[in-house]
Amino acid sequence: MFRCRHIQFEDVTTLHGRLDLPELTPVFEAFPDVAVVSISDHQRRGLPEAHFVGTVHHDLPAGLLMPREGVIPRYLAFLGRIAPEKGPERAIRIARACGIPLKIAAKLDRADQSYFDTVIRPMLGDGGVEMVGEISDAEKLTFLSGAVAAVSRLDQLSRKRVRSEFMARAWSVRSRRSGCFTSVTVSFTSTVRRSRR
Repeated sequence: MFRCRHIQFEDVTTLHGRLDLPELTPVFEAFPDVAVVSISDHQRRGLPEAHFVGTVHHDLPAGLLMPREGVIPRYLAFLGRIAPEKGPERAIRIARACGIPLKIAAKLDRADQSYFDTVIRPMLGDGGVEMVGEISDAEKLTFLSGAVAAVSRLDQLSRKRVRSEFMARAWSVRSRRSGCFTSVTVSFTSTVRRSRR
């Protein structure tokens, strides 16, 4: 992103994740002419001073996550990353309140290790939660096929792909009207309507 100012060429950068972090503001104030793309219209609210030139929503191939035959769903699924903004502690509380086991297939970055050790690890001692670890795209089909439903923070600015994967799995997805989910739902609904004509 920083070399754009000194070299003459067309360039655009896609921004993933949260943009409301205070350390991002000085970068975009220093480079106001850098063209960027958001992954949702809502994501832009966190950094309105950036030079947004478009929004590109995640897309999944049709039929990518069709349920596996013969797999009986028995647990709730949490898919994504272990981090405060992703809400795995909320998923654990929801699973326990429902009396359904929870499987967590999630990456743990070094930056979130302290959060895991102080918040999540103590919650694991009460049982009913299985830490699967990070899984590949190829493993997601089996993981999601065995799930009754997925539990995730649908109000976050990022991870639209996870929401799309939940919907591609044909789950009924409910959310508060906030975060990226509004634009994902509109995009997904439009695609379904077009494909059924």
